[in-house]
Amino acid sequence: MSADKVYTWLEIAEHVTEESCWIVQEGKVFDVTEYLETHPGTKFPLLKYAGEECYEQFVRCNHSEEARKLRDTFQIGVVEANPPTAEYWLAVRHAKWERLRFTPEQVAQHNKQGDQWVMMDGYVYDLSTLQHPGGQEVIDKFAGKDATQKFHAVEKHLPNAIENRQKYRIGNVNAPQQKKSGCINCKWAIIGAAGVLGALIAGTVIYKKTRK
Repeated sequence: MSADKVYTWLEIAEHVTEESCWIVQEGKVFDVTEYLETHPGTKFPLLKYAGEECYEQFVRCNHSEEARKLRDTFQIGVVEANPPTAEYWLAVRHAKWERLRFTPEQVAQHNKQGDQWVMMDGYVYDLSTLQHPGGQEVIDKFAGKDATQKFHAVEKHLPNAIENRQKYRIGNVNAPQQKKSGCINCKWAIIGAAGVLGALIAGTVIYKKTRK
């Protein structure tokens, strides 16, 4: 792809998954899909800002000159001159909410100040930059954990807080599901055991009758 190709924000918003991950920095568009698995900071920071401008975060991490040169090898074009629209933000957020999934174990890794994720109602929120009215200790306490019960236990959170927290939502909780086959096997095992027990009882009764 030509590094001069111009992409709209809506086009960029379509590339927010592990299958196709684009980021924007300094007006340039980078396709970092093939770099996800080898990124020193894991793939999650890249997926977190997929489809978005993230140069500020790049600088904050004090990337080396070598890292900048490596980043430049992934450039595929530039972003349009127009600023992101409300339609773009809706598109990119919706795409991430629907597609990005994190296990509780992955969320648990983000439990330090500056990198704090929290699970609530089956969704994952990045609260690293949230100025919580109750103080930073509230975020520190639940960073990397599920705060659903605590959130709903505080009456002040409803209903405005539920709406306001959406801006921090980055994906869904991909909790492991129980295998139905195991339950089915247990069911048939119980039925089978009951059948065997019934046969033994019936056999015992018949045996006693024949002995009389």
